[in-house]
Amino acid sequence: MQKSKYSSSVFETGALHLGIIFLFISLVFFYFTPVINRGAWRLDLSIWANLTDVLPVFAGLCCAYCFFALLTENIRIAFFGAVCHAFSSGNILLVGNEQFTQVWAIACMPLLLAGFLLITRKKYVLGGFLFALSVFLELLICSVNVIYYLSVFCIIMYAGCAFNLISRKDIKTFFLITLTFSVALSLAVFPCTTDFYSNNRMGEENGFFETDFQSSSNRKTWSYAKEEALCLIIPNIRGGASVSILKQDSRLFKEHKLNHKRTGVKIQTCTYWGNLPFSSGPVYAGACVCFLFILGMFIIKNKIKWWILAAVLFLILASGGKNWTIVNDFLLKYLPMYENYRNPSSAMLILATIFPLIAAWGLKTLFHHRNMIEKRRLKLHLFISLGLTIAICLFFYLLPNVIYNFKSPNDTRFILKYPEWYYGALVTDRLNLLKMDALRSVAFILASGGSVFFFIKRNKKGLNKYVIILIVLVIIDLWMVDKRY
Repeated sequence: MQKSKYSSSVFETGALHLGIIFLFISLVFFYFTPVINRGAWRLDLSIWANLTDVLPVFAGLCCAYCFFALLTENIRIAFFGAVCHAFSSGNILLVGNEQFTQVWAIACMPLLLAGFLLITRKKYVLGGFLFALSVFLELLICSVNVIYYLSVFCIIMYAGCAFNLISRKDIKTFFLITLTFSVALSLAVFPCTTDFYSNNRMGEENGFFETDFQSSSNRKTWSYAKEEALCLIIPNIRGGASVSILKQDSRLFKEHKLNHKRTGVKIQTCTYWGNLPFSSGPVYAGACVCFLFILGMFIIKNKIKWWILAAVLFLILASGGKNWTIVNDFLLKYLPMYENYRNPSSAMLILATIFPLIAAWGLKTLFHHRNMIEKRRLKLHLFISLGLTIAICLFFYLLPNVIYNFKSPNDTRFILKYPEWYYGALVTDRLNLLKMDALRSVAFILASGGSVFFFIKRNKKGLNKYVIILIVLVIIDLWMVDKRY
């Protein structure tokens, strides 16, 4: 692929990459060390007592940076993609819940995608090596839910590449790519066969692989509501976490004062009202990223984007489990091993990587191949993307009561244990949390859309400035949600 004159060559000097690594260390330090204490910043170094807590996040940043550098050939866009991948709220929640197996599995995902990308670019030796290494690491980590949904995504991607090659009658390339994947998978899987079999037996004993009745029951229990996947753009679409903090401006806090109930500076309660038995928080990809994902789907010319979109739709439907009855029954009947995985909501973790993939690819197209797109059409795509994402957010800001009552089947304990005013105030706060987050997402979408608009209007001037603006917006956007959990 020919390098754009507006991009930095990502492999021309090691100093740039060392600088990027230093920035990653600084970001990890910023994310996991500072805490707010009565409005003032102080440093809590307790997290650094055990580096294993943050090492997978740093590894995820580095792996994602390598992948996005190969994809976009621009270090700033690669930095953007790495931040979006590593600091999505799903990743931070896993760290907070000490589910480090899944964090490591997610950290290795970009390495696998980098190998996949190199193979499709006919770099068979290097690509095959990276693909085999990443598959081996994923099997060694053995986060079964992540492995399964990631495997389905890769199969869909391979099917897209195969279809495009066969339709162009490029049988030779199709054969070489297929052979490379086959050899790489064989080399990766063979050393792990014994361990994987042992883990499979252990999983059956511990409930990861279950009887048909148990699996069906768990899939119903851990299925997202149909619209709950919109937490990718509106984090409080279903209230956030089961254990949340409400501040003094909340309705529940004010009701405590009116009813002369003792309370502290904040109130801890359950704002989550979704279908799951409990939730540590949403898998939030970022409002900016979701907007750029939609824009990327319009301006990327490569037809593989439609196969990626198909994978996105599959993962969204899979995360809904029993709530998409027809689709779920079809997958249970025809998709191999689908019935063995009890947590369909894990599919959302894969989406938190796919969205930055399209967003970064779209930025590459926008910044370096913009001359291939008519300026008028480019603005049209921009306004449509803005309109779609803002319309979703404004709908939930203006008309949330039309489709929701903000009550959950799990609210029985509030009805039985607390007075009526408590539950009524909690429902009001759930409504307000959704409206506030919807409006907040609109602000970030407008800010990122405005940055893209002024870049188009200024006719390529100040490229680096606009990429840096988007990076800052994404970091602020994700940090504001991540710090809640």
